[in-house]
Amino acid sequence: MAFNDGLKVYASEGRIQPYCSVAEFHFEHHNEVGELSGPKMDDFIRQHYGEEMANRIVGKALHDRFDDDPNVWGEADEPVVVDVGFFLLSEEIDWEFGRLTAKDVDGHGALFDLFFWDQADHLGSSLHKPSYDADMSGLKFDFSEIELLLPSATLQQSFSFAPPKNSRQSQIGRPARWDWEGAMVAVVAEAQRPDGLPTGHGAQARIEEMIAAWFTNQTGDCPAPSQVRQRAAKIMNRLERPETPETD
Repeated sequence: MAFNDGLKVYASEGRIQPYCSVAEFHFEHHNEVGELSGPKMDDFIRQHYGEEMANRIVGKALHDRFDDDPNVWGEADEPVVVDVGFFLLSEEIDWEFGRLTAKDVDGHGALFDLFFWDQADHLGSSLHKPSYDADMSGLKFDFSEIELLLPSATLQQSFSFAPPKNSRQSQIGRPARWDWEGAMVAVVAEAQRPDGLPTGHGAQARIEEMIAAWFTNQTGDCPAPSQVRQRAAKIMNRLERPETPETD
């Protein structure tokens, strides 16, 4: 039923950890740098990614793991819809305690595009080809969705993982999404100003600050740093790698 969007499962708490190998950074830029590893690659990474991130890459073995900022939510936040893909690729599902764990979820390719869609805001990463580890708890269903499926049944409070009847029940549903479109419009508007967008060393960090400031001004809050970094990284990639016009 989850496949046809007939019944959603929610998680009250969760941690989704994006990661890749250090080699991914080297492979991504080896054509630009002219070497897979060495002083030139180290200098490029320092200039391209900034000091904090570069310190976690430079000097590491290619097979070492690099963890991006995790995406975390808790009881104080809105429950999050659990993507179907996490059930397909789960390492463990414990319905008694309402917990799901998944390891090494490939964050790119056809399978990911097909089975991961509800948690887009919690799968943000600045990594080019991330994988994910996930640990979610407090799995539950919405009473109203179950009642629509079983209108003649009397739901007892002991029904597995149905959320308790309290003030939070009415809030359960598809989580509100950040207005990324509005943020990107603000970035485009900034690009049209005489000074344009930041360039050179530290440009991505300044674009991240610009995006975070827009959200803070609009809503008083902003997305996780990893989500902001993901969008800023895409902007930088477009600025640094403009499309080559087709020629006849």
